[in-house]
Amino acid sequence: LAGPRGRFTMVVGHHPVYSNGKHGDTEYLIRDWAPLLERHKVHVYLAGHDHDLQHLEMAERFTSFVIS
Repeated sequence: LAGPRGRFTMVVGHHPVYSNGKHGDTEYLIRDWAPLLERHKVHVYLAGHDHDLQHLEMAERFTSFVIS
């Protein structure tokens, strides 16, 4: 995130930051990663783990969260 940037930034991880799936939110990612995603204006955080399709957008967040 500290390096050169394009017009669109995506971060990929296995566990979702936020999720409405059976595993739910990941507390340490909310605490440690969500502020970084916001600070660096990451457009999308793509995750798996819950094995369902979700596209979460929150009014107070710049980043969209996609879980599959």
